[in-house]
Amino acid sequence: MAGGIAVAGLALLLLFLLRGALGYPLVAVVMALVGLGMGSLAVGSAALMGATPPEKASSGAAFEEIAYDLGNVLGVAVLGSIASIAYRLGLDADSLAEAGVDAGLAAQASQSYAAAVSIAREHGLDELASRATASFNGSVVLTSAVGGLITVIVAVLVHRLVPRGLDLQSDE
Repeated sequence: MAGGIAVAGLALLLLFLLRGALGYPLVAVVMALVGLGMGSLAVGSAALMGATPPEKASSGAAFEEIAYDLGNVLGVAVLGSIASIAYRLGLDADSLAEAGVDAGLAAQASQSYAAAVSIAREHGLDELASRATASFNGSVVLTSAVGGLITVIVAVLVHRLVPRGLDLQSDE
């Protein structure tokens, strides 16, 4: 289980380390490795349910589902906030104004990558599209690094906390 989680975390760190080659093939490989690694969480689910007495199975399942959902919500909130902040900081409104982008348009573009690309197309602002793409890519790479570090830390904790020789086939 810890090995799978570590694979996912290291894959996210790989995206950070190879940030200069950021493109679809790299992102696809990284996301496939993350999915493959996170598949090991099914083992954690089986361990939890296997350790739960039959008369408390519904409580065990509810606990598992709450933990899963809480992890998802916190992950999206924290990593999404980091990505949003990094994007906005990377798309500096002052430097866009110096490049000839209207301050109002720059402010709108800082709200999202999709907005920036749309504004750039509508107004023929190639510099805005270029800077927005660079900022978005930078935010993805930074977020991957943070997510990767957190995931590797979780893998270490799982390795240390899950009992050695855990047998999911045993009826004991």
